[in-house]
Amino acid sequence: MVNRVVVAGGGTAGCIVAARLSDNPNNLVTLLEAGPDYPDVAAAPDDIRSGYIFGGTGHDWGYEAELGPRGAEGADGPIVVAALRGKVVGGSSAVNGTSILRAHPADFGPWEAAGNPLWSWDQVLPAFCRLENDPAPGSWHGHDGPLHIHRFTGSEMRPVHRAFLEACADQAHPLLEDHNAPDAIGAGPIPLNQVAGVRQSSAVICLAQARGRPNLVVRSGVMIDRIETAQGRPSAVVLADGERVDGDTFVICAGVYGSPAILMRSGIGPTDHLGSLGIETRVDLPAVGKNLRDHPNFVIATDGDLDALGELDPPVQTTLTLATDGSGDPACIDIQVALAVTTPSTTEWFQSSPGTLLFGVALVKPRSVGRVELASRSPEAAPRIWFNFFDDSTDAERLAAGVLATRAIISSPALAPFVGIERFPGAEVTADALSDLVRTASLSYAHGTGTCRMGPDPSTSVVDQTGKVHGFDNLFVVDASIMPGLPSVPTNFTTMMVAARCAEWLHDSLEGDAT
Repeated sequence: MVNRVVVAGGGTAGCIVAARLSDNPNNLVTLLEAGPDYPDVAAAPDDIRSGYIFGGTGHDWGYEAELGPRGAEGADGPIVVAALRGKVVGGSSAVNGTSILRAHPADFGPWEAAGNPLWSWDQVLPAFCRLENDPAPGSWHGHDGPLHIHRFTGSEMRPVHRAFLEACADQAHPLLEDHNAPDAIGAGPIPLNQVAGVRQSSAVICLAQARGRPNLVVRSGVMIDRIETAQGRPSAVVLADGERVDGDTFVICAGVYGSPAILMRSGIGPTDHLGSLGIETRVDLPAVGKNLRDHPNFVIATDGDLDALGELDPPVQTTLTLATDGSGDPACIDIQVALAVTTPSTTEWFQSSPGTLLFGVALVKPRSVGRVELASRSPEAAPRIWFNFFDDSTDAERLAAGVLATRAIISSPALAPFVGIERFPGAEVTADALSDLVRTASLSYAHGTGTCRMGPDPSTSVVDQTGKVHGFDNLFVVDASIMPGLPSVPTNFTTMMVAARCAEWLHDSLEGDAT
């Protein structure tokens, strides 16, 4: 029996799902992606190939989000920030900063508590290991997977990053070699999915090995509108131009903003919101678009001494994690600090001259929750996004504490040869003013999750713990949107792990259908 599988979205998760399902010759897999496709990574544009370039807009959806809750305004109206998402085969894994930090064991407690026993740390660790090709020692690492992990150490590490680690130690932060160890907290080299500076996206590590299979078709440059149903069962993906792509099994992998939007245009979502746009409700799932969680990121910018900095690439090599409660407990990590040196290739996004030092301070355990809605029925219209950052007042207080801790590191003698004047927020912004400033001057760390959250209850979740949409037996969502809790790290590695596990279950179920 042949299974026609349509994967709607060729991002981080979609590439992994399509590659795994096409392993079975009985599955005819069609992967649909709105962005371009670069099958030959060597011939891809610089911003796709190079792991040193990130934050640009050449392959981005161009979405914007209101920083605060719906209706909240600053002096000049709502505060709007970029909601970055990669628009290319490989998705955000093809344009991001290549940080490949693994979620912490404590991050999965909320997943289990939400009714998803398949997602305990003990069960996800083997999936992380199967993906990894990591030279770091330890039973918690894999060494034969497709995902190459690199850490800059020794002579590879730029002097400013060595000084950053020394400055962290001066402030009593532990130094460590492996941020992906289960009990890691402190400062050390950041794990990166790069090989000789080339970004290892999911298009490179998974989809590339599947290309050429006669049962896999990759279609780029096609905009997805909705899922069409017949007799209550999904039967086709409808593209923006009206073309129907028929199938038997449908997997939506369009990301934290795209997946809920496709569901809602398909009549799957909150009845009241769908009705306001004239969309007939097929299945009332109130949680579609809710539970948006992301890491707010506040950036301290200082001048850098170009003579002392020397070569500027690679821009990112080190990171620090800490707990603002002072416990030193890895389960309580709520701040990540990453030093980036602005290079000529990153000035577009950073809007600063080469050699500027940027200390990104991210709140990685925010308590505030946002949402995504449709602006209209048109697939060409960007969704409406509200991050709702700092709705919980403790979020601003903890992020401000992280900024103060980072300022103490910046003022360490170890960094003095490299660091000049603090340009933002500026020395005149005192500790008392920081909690107010972070509310209006933070950005998204581009780690959104949760808008199609998994769980057993259709009134509070969208999919079950295997990614199957409630109310259907042949419709799945597999990407960061199904995470019921936000990992306290950049989310790309966790997204890869989620995609690999869900793809494995779906592969096995379709194999059973075929027999």
